[in-house]
Order: sequence, then structure tokens, then C-alpha cells
Amino acid sequence: MIAALNLADQGFQVYLVEKSDKLGGNALSIEKTIRGESMKPFVDDLVARVENHPKISLFKNATFSELSGHVGHFKGVIRNGDGAAAEIEFGAAVIATGAVESKPTEYLYGEHEAVLTHHSLEERIMAGDPKLKDIKNAVFIQCVGSRCDERPYCSKVCCSSTVRLAERLREINPHVKIYVLYRDLRTYGLLEKFYTSSRAAGSLFVRYDPENKPRVEASGDRVNVTFREPALGEELTVPADLLVLAAAIDPAPTNRELGQLFKVTVNSYGYFVEAHMKLRPVDFTTEGIFLAGLAHYPKPIDEAIAQATAAAQRASLVLSQEALTFPGVISKVDPNKCAVCLTCVRLCPYGAPRITEEHVAEIVPALCQGCGICASVCPGKAIELQHFRDDQVIQEIDSLLEAAS
Repeated sequence: MIAALNLADQGFQVYLVEKSDKLGGNALSIEKTIRGESMKPFVDDLVARVENHPKISLFKNATFSELSGHVGHFKGVIRNGDGAAAEIEFGAAVIATGAVESKPTEYLYGEHEAVLTHHSLEERIMAGDPKLKDIKNAVFIQCVGSRCDERPYCSKVCCSSTVRLAERLREINPHVKIYVLYRDLRTYGLLEKFYTSSRAAGSLFVRYDPENKPRVEASGDRVNVTFREPALGEELTVPADLLVLAAAIDPAPTNRELGQLFKVTVNSYGYFVEAHMKLRPVDFTTEGIFLAGLAHYPKPIDEAIAQATAAAQRASLVLSQEALTFPGVISKVDPNKCAVCLTCVRLCPYGAPRITEEHVAEIVPALCQGCGICASVCPGKAIELQHFRDDQVIQEIDSLLEAAS
């Protein structure tokens, strides 16, 4: 929504495709940020602005498909839940598919009503659950499903969310005892002060090793959480009225499908990969496609907003130009040598080669990224990479050999 509004306010027509029946995503399940900022008024304002903006065409319960074209001149199809399709033309795209909270498979999650995840607890807080006032012991377990063989990455927001929810429980019930079992507490940067204040308020932070995880057993309405206290060198058991699991963040299940459609990179975990983490942090290697938010990797709301703003500004650089120029390092086909074997068409990761009506291969300059794959695999040597032609490379080698002799 941030990216859409940013572009629409600049006067560009925006097509916003939302997979669900409402806007807001994960922000709908967050009461406040760690800094105490209320999310609902902020999200409600964003939704109202998006739905009423004259430059934004909103599609809910919709999916995007059948992409064709190139930067500055894309074509695609938006399909609604009822099967209706709308063809659109656009110059740039921002992929912001978000992410989802994983479902833990340990610590009696789904088997005992006292075991929740961050999102579940937050929803109970937002609903004003009166039972939270009677909580005596609350235990938080970090890195549930993260930093393991299945998900080697850190989900980044879990530690700060635990600190925030722990203090929120303390506001609801000042007498609650809070235990946080962690591997490495990562309230990075300026968030460290919230961890310090939580400890000062009485929260007990106990470190555990992945080889010796906490154990959870049902005990009536409670669960008994057993863990080793490293300072004492002994095992302790806490009868918890509430066990909150910091579940890992999973990428959106549609990422790989969209990655193939837009010809952009998705890593082994399912998150989108930027062209360069420092030089092009919101760009893809495919020109005209940009990314933002949890689709990229787990991050807090303020970082997602900053990235969405950056992606919108990068897209506006494309949309504001009357004509686009392309780099000179692109492939070129000699039609007299082309045998139409389709090798280049099959292997190009960007879909740049195509077969013309004259039955020869042709490279679309706007799609070519100058990787040279087509030139290297063409059996008839019909394709050469500009500025890296065979005759140029051979002359360089000859010159090196002459200099060496």
C-alpha cells in the first residue's frame, strides 16, 4: 500500500493486486510496534487512502498471471476469484507478497490451549481477552522453527516482538511473571533499550542450547516448561498458564510461482533475492521489477515501509521517462547462421530470444541482461555478445601471447 500510494501520488496509474479479501496483511494482527505506535489507525488510514485514490485500481481476491513484454511495456492478466479476467499494461512492477507465520510442530502447539504463537497472543490482546488478567506465569520460547536445518535463517522480528508482548502482558496484569527462553537475543540496534527495560521490569531471560531445548508437558490447564538454567547449572520447571512460541516466518507460498512468471530470483528458502544488496537493494536483475517488505526477507514494519518507499522511487524513475535506453552489452543474432534450433530460447533465464516471422532467432534488447549464455551455447555460433565478440576476444588472446613471447 505504501508503494502504491507513493506512485499514485506522483500521478502514475497503479494496479494493486491483493490475494485476500482485505488489505493490511500481517499488520492487521499487530496491536502496536515496539515503540508503542498503534497499528490499527495507521493501517485503516492507508486502506482508506488506497481504496479512494483515483489513480489506484484495486483488485481483491485476485491473482496475477500471463506476464509478457519488457520494462516500460509489460502486459499481464489479473484474475478475480469469480474467474473474471482483466488485461492490463504497465511499465514497472513492485512485488510485495509479504510472508506468513509458520505453524510450529513442537512444544504441544495445536495440542494444548495454553500454547500460542505471537500472532495468536496478539489477537487475544486486541480482542480484550479477560483471561489474560489471570495469567500468573507466562513463558516465551524463541527460535521455534528458525535457525534450524529446515530454516537456517533468523526470522529477525521475533526477539523484539517477544519483548514487546511481554511488556504488554505486564500492562494487562502487573503481577505476571515472565520467563523468556532464548538462544541468542537479537534486539539489534536501538531496540536494545527495550530489552534492557524489560529485564529491569522483572522479566527473566534464560539462555538455552539447541542441543538441550526446553521440554513441555501438559498439566491440566497449564503446561510445565522444564529448562536448564546455565548460571545455576540446574534444571528448573515453570508451571506456565501461557506458553508463547516465537514461530519462524515463512515466505509467501506463491513466491516461486511469481518468480518464474517475472523471471526473478528466489532463494532456496523461498524469499526473493535483490540484484545487489548494496548497489541495487530493491531491484531485481530483470529490469523494471522491484521488491519490498517481507517478500524479500523477515523485517519489522518500519524497515518494510522504508523499502516500499525506495521501490516506488526506483519504479518512478522508469515510469517518468518518455524513452528508455539500454546498455550496449547485449547479444546479437546473425540471421544467416541461425538454424532455429531453439537452444537460446530454452536456456535464456530472461526470455530475451524469440523466433521472428522470418523464422530466425532475435534478441529483444529490453530483456537482454548481457549474461552471454545464449552466445556460449549457440551450436552454430550465430549469437555474439556485443563488445565481447569472438574476433575481439581472439585478438586479445593473440596480443597477450605476442606480449608474453
